[in-house]
Amino acid sequence: MNYNYLTDCIDGKFASFSENRLTKLFCASFNTSNAFKKMFFSFLEYKPKVHASELFAKDQLFHTQENQDNSILDIIIGNLNKYGDIPKPIIIIENKTDSLLKKQQLLKYDGLNIVKSIKNKKCKLALVKNYFESFDVNWNIKHWSEFYYFIKKRKNIPGNLDNFIVHNFLNYLEINQMTIPISISKKDLSDLNDLFRRVGNIKKSPKVSLKNKPVFETAIKYLNMLEGIINKAKEEKDICKRVKRNFQFNSGYGSWYYNGKNDFFPRIYAEIRLKKEYKGIKGLGTSLFFEKKNFSIDMYIADNQGNFIDNEPIKLKNKALYFADYTNQVLKYWKKKLK
Repeated sequence: MNYNYLTDCIDGKFASFSENRLTKLFCASFNTSNAFKKMFFSFLEYKPKVHASELFAKDQLFHTQENQDNSILDIIIGNLNKYGDIPKPIIIIENKTDSLLKKQQLLKYDGLNIVKSIKNKKCKLALVKNYFESFDVNWNIKHWSEFYYFIKKRKNIPGNLDNFIVHNFLNYLEINQMTIPISISKKDLSDLNDLFRRVGNIKKSPKVSLKNKPVFETAIKYLNMLEGIINKAKEEKDICKRVKRNFQFNSGYGSWYYNGKNDFFPRIYAEIRLKKEYKGIKGLGTSLFFEKKNFSIDMYIADNQGNFIDNEPIKLKNKALYFADYTNQVLKYWKKKLK
């Protein structure tokens, strides 16, 4: 079984593409670890009619149908027949990491008989790295990051093999930057703000209770958002032509003092430095400020000494910071300032 897991991860002509490496890793993990299977079904909020051990995943199913273009289904899950095939899948998964999910592709799949046979919308699953365009389809669209954080909350995975497989899968998502959360609630950001303010004034503040307050997870999620924004900035020509070649994600933590008094405003930030000063601008950044009663998030431009030239607040929607909206606001602001 261990040997099969290793070979299934790397076997096949599609394995050289990162999107398909994840597909193969998912199938190998699913087929080798019952703990992984159970977590996946729990994540879907779906209870199969048969025991998890009887279900298997197959990748890169080449599907042909009359009056339809040929299709390749990334992952199907179901019972194996005596030939090692899955004639009646109960779950179909479309994996998107290298490219964006397109509505037309999902509608095309809906025309396939093998997809039509699946009546439960939960089981027509698209797992994506990025999803910036919202559209109405009869598919269950989720982010790989959602699955990542769902697994991370699970503790005490029984068995050395299951532990290895689950953590190897998590490591792959981390390495390939699929841990960016969809959103962070305003409440979680407020709890993080409260912690930072109290730590900064530890002599004056009472003891801090972290019960039911995932402040460290919130901080990691925000850093992952910052890294995601910087990576998206690399795709913007107007930004790339002004900044240093091959710029990388670089975050920081600092404190700003208010009106020269001993009251400070700590912040977590990410900043890109321009290769040459442009209209007085040397840095493009965004940051999370921890203030007296609440937090604030902004986007800014800075001079060569790091002083703000201009800044604008980030607007939250529905009491949460959404990665897609945050990214769009920041990139639009930076590009406007570089015109």
